[in-house]
Amino acid sequence: PMWFSSFFSDFSYIFIKFNASEHSKTTTINENGYRVHKPNPQNSKSAQRVAFFGGSSAWGTGVTDENTIPALFDKHHTQYSTFNFAETGFTSRNNIAALINAISSGFKPHWVVFYDGVNDSLYYCKSHIGFEQHWWESDIADAMAHKDPKRKSQVLELLTQPTVTFMEKASRKLGINQEEKKPSFHFLCSEDDKHAKAVADNLLQNWKIAKAISETVGAQFIGALQPHAAIGAPNDAYLIENKLIPEAQGVRSNRVYEEIKEYQAQEDLPWLLDLSSSLDGSEIYFFDWCHLNAKGNSLIAKNIYAFMQQLETQNIVPSEPASE
Repeated sequence: PMWFSSFFSDFSYIFIKFNASEHSKTTTINENGYRVHKPNPQNSKSAQRVAFFGGSSAWGTGVTDENTIPALFDKHHTQYSTFNFAETGFTSRNNIAALINAISSGFKPHWVVFYDGVNDSLYYCKSHIGFEQHWWESDIADAMAHKDPKRKSQVLELLTQPTVTFMEKASRKLGINQEEKKPSFHFLCSEDDKHAKAVADNLLQNWKIAKAISETVGAQFIGALQPHAAIGAPNDAYLIENKLIPEAQGVRSNRVYEEIKEYQAQEDLPWLLDLSSSLDGSEIYFFDWCHLNAKGNSLIAKNIYAFMQQLETQNIVPSEPASE
């Protein structure tokens, strides 16, 4: 009905504009907590294992199991088998831990792909989050440090924030006045070039560490700088119309991305794949400012495959392949 569409217009990019059936079929998590898809039955018995790490974009927010980046890569390339180690909210630092956990459990990949950029710039540009911290760590620690029960209740508020945000938007639609809350932190990257450079340094160093870890098991590493709608020239008219591109966030991410691109121009980093402008053009790929629909994920998978072929052609591959 019309009232439903109007009332939930802030969420229509998920529930209405991009075909609700695509986003409600399946999300399958295995016994180890990883998202999985049906493997390609035509995969070669000697298929190389490709491990994907990242945040919600790599995990596959908004798409079915078969339309995540790892699943689409697996679907079209029978010489590879893919594994999704991504998790919502993960930064490059978190992905290092996930890589270590995977290898420690006995998994030996031939290729390791870190799909990063958005979360590092989103979280580490905040004034109250250190590079070694989870994005909620300081908030939870601050709340738990107080004996006042009201202060401790902030932990519950953090955990229920998605519901709170939904109700706040609903209240605005109904015309209910609310006191505007001011954040207890501020964002640094858009106003402090040194901090933006530090965030980029941290991301690049984490990739180099992940590369070194990958090479201990004979795997080739790829650090992929993921796209978002506030950089390059993608079709973002519908996002702007629905106010789905946070302007300030775009500025912060772009400053960090600029630093990464500068490093790539200055250093010999043949394993760094810049995907930031890979979705330029008139086609619709984003359903919010950083998450992709199935077409977008498919194009990213194709770009990663082409880059892998380029590295193999240049013989930039491990001297000793990973063993079982």
